[in-house]
Amino acid sequence: MEIDTTRLIGVTQARQQFSSLLDETESGKTFHLMRENVIVSHLVPARTLVVSNFGVEGTLLGPLIHQTASRFAQEISERGYCGGPGDDLGRVLAWLWDCDRGKAVRWVGEFGLELGRALALQRCAPPTFDQFWAALSTSLQAALSDAAIDDFEAYAREAVEFPALQSGPIGDVEGPAGGEKCPS
Repeated sequence: MEIDTTRLIGVTQARQQFSSLLDETESGKTFHLMRENVIVSHLVPARTLVVSNFGVEGTLLGPLIHQTASRFAQEISERGYCGGPGDDLGRVLAWLWDCDRGKAVRWVGEFGLELGRALALQRCAPPTFDQFWAALSTSLQAALSDAAIDDFEAYAREAVEFPALQSGPIGDVEGPAGGEKCPS
């Protein structure tokens, strides 16, 4: 869990302000409860992702990543890099971003790898990072503000290598025979 140092609160203070802390938690804020300068607990919104076992996390997210990458690769092979991978993926990644930035970026990386594999099966070149992020941003808009998407992108660019994505520019991918190209 990412620790927000502005949300550290002593256990005694938390007892005194418990009702107002619950109200703030209900509105989406997280608090980190401390005893003797050590975080001993977290007060989190009900929608917070609490998964500490990667096996469970993979079981939940793996199928979404795989199915979305396969479908999106098919769309790319037919129409080019138009649109995004879908609001479901955008909402899940946004939720992860709000809960644990490291996990969110890790799953973006997994999606990039899976998309690269799916595109290879379609005999399409993988996107550049910029093309990949532009498409993903479309999906993230279902649940994140533009500023949050910009923060997510900056963090992703620094935290993860995307080996399935080309580092240099590539041409537009053509759609079906006689189809139009989409702008990159």
